[in-house]
Amino acid sequence: MAKQAYGDSFHRTNIALHEKHGKLVRTGPNEVSVADLGLVKKIFAAGNKYQKGPFYISWKGKRKFDLFGERDEKEHSAMRRLVSRVYSMDSMRDLEIYAEKTIAQFVARLGELQGQKVDMGSWFQLFAFDTIGELSFSHPYGFLDMGRDDGTLESITQALWSLAWTSYAQWVIKLNHWIAPVFGFQLSMHIRNGKFAEFAAREIEDREKRGNNHRDMLAKLLETQATKPELDNTAIYGILNSNVFAGSDTTAIALRGVFYNILAHPDIKKRFLDELWHRRKSGHLSDPIKLYETEKWPYLQALIYEALRLHPASGMGFTRIVPVPGVEADGHFLPPGTIVAPNGWVIHRNKEVFGDDVEEYRPERWLDESKKGDMRT
Repeated sequence: MAKQAYGDSFHRTNIALHEKHGKLVRTGPNEVSVADLGLVKKIFAAGNKYQKGPFYISWKGKRKFDLFGERDEKEHSAMRRLVSRVYSMDSMRDLEIYAEKTIAQFVARLGELQGQKVDMGSWFQLFAFDTIGELSFSHPYGFLDMGRDDGTLESITQALWSLAWTSYAQWVIKLNHWIAPVFGFQLSMHIRNGKFAEFAAREIEDREKRGNNHRDMLAKLLETQATKPELDNTAIYGILNSNVFAGSDTTAIALRGVFYNILAHPDIKKRFLDELWHRRKSGHLSDPIKLYETEKWPYLQALIYEALRLHPASGMGFTRIVPVPGVEADGHFLPPGTIVAPNGWVIHRNKEVFGDDVEEYRPERWLDESKKGDMRT
């Protein structure tokens, strides 16, 4: 598993294994890759007792507050209660004004590049990073202005790669900590606890000293801290660090997936642009478009859903541990303690749900009301 995660085809290997062996594939002495939809629903159902697997140990590291990496259900629930208001949809709508600033800047920068050959994938990454900075701190990183980054994006890539494969080789992390006092940390995963955490810490310190009237995520977290002191500064910069470290990369992946597939399919692009101009002329779209307007545009939603189906942001399986008394799935009994790992790339290619053309980009499948419910669940 570590060797597969070390490479760049883990997701495709996982798909091929399920095509050959079925809904359950044993991938380790005590680990099963899961494509059985009934079991997947049980694993991620609200109030379930499927604890996160050891995969998450390296992601949390020694940080006390980490929503993604925390494995203890009680601790995780307490963390969620502290920040749930900050991440609510109403709160996200409050942040639109900050996103609009980087959208306007992004469009202007692209306008300056008319007639030039550009790597749009890189520009989406710069845009995503500056947007996350604006939402979190009202402070973009300036990458759009420069048209490049300062090495940060490569650092994130290296850290994520390091975290991916060491999650299946925890002994490597222990060895790294053991030799660190003499040789220093040799794994790139520790970058996230240095450069990014330091930036977040500086932003918090500056805000506390000078203050401002911005209603960004930092302001909302500091407001929560005023009534819930257990959300200390260490927890806040851990949260904001995660926004930048993980949020920018997944946002860029989503944008790349959507735009690549639109551009790669001329008929789909034509329909999209026809609807775009029709909605704009009829007064149904602002500039830039508001979230509530996108929610009322079925074809745009279908374009996004289909892109995310074909290219989920993560290619890894999100492991959970089967609780007592065990579980039945696809005619097999999985005893308590078994590690089960649903993978989005596998699940989103289920032909029973999505049809035989699962490898095709066909947004229209999301416009079929009789099937949309199954596809979303």
